[in-house]
Amino acid sequence: IRSTNFRTNLQEAFLAAEIYPTKIFESSNSLLFFRLQPYGLLGVGVFHFNPQGKDPVTGQWVDLKPLHTEGQGFNEYPTRKEYALTQINVPMGFGVKYLINEKVDLSFEVVHRKTFTDYIDDVSTTYVDPTVLAAKGATAVKMANRSNGGKADPATDAITGPGQQRGDPHYNDS
Repeated sequence: IRSTNFRTNLQEAFLAAEIYPTKIFESSNSLLFFRLQPYGLLGVGVFHFNPQGKDPVTGQWVDLKPLHTEGQGFNEYPTRKEYALTQINVPMGFGVKYLINEKVDLSFEVVHRKTFTDYIDDVSTTYVDPTVLAAKGATAVKMANRSNGGKADPATDAITGPGQQRGDPHYNDS
């Protein structure tokens, strides 16, 4: 019903430490004592993103942050601060490495990134009053509430009207 969509290109750089708990069991005179080595990793990273939404009328992709689709930075919504497109994250995960020989290995890992933003998709809280959002223009109103192809009057829509849930602010994106 909420008819939200988004895309974003993410650029990320991170530094992580890999911890190999089985290394303590290796003997110093056996270079490849264990060919299969599990590990954990933990680090810190920085990433840049720019959420875009597809205009329901024109089909064009539109940058969402400048539209303030949830009233970020508006006096009428003082708790909704503007978000930065460059953020910090914490990559953490685990993996297993198979040592083929002294110079070549094959790895499989799963990495989760904890972020400190809920706006990677430009959706976090509730719908805003379209009359307030109109200060940013018709595109902002249309992109903030894309239900019914952007043609519905959000002020009269009981499901996607002002104050109705648009996202879940209790959990950040990851």
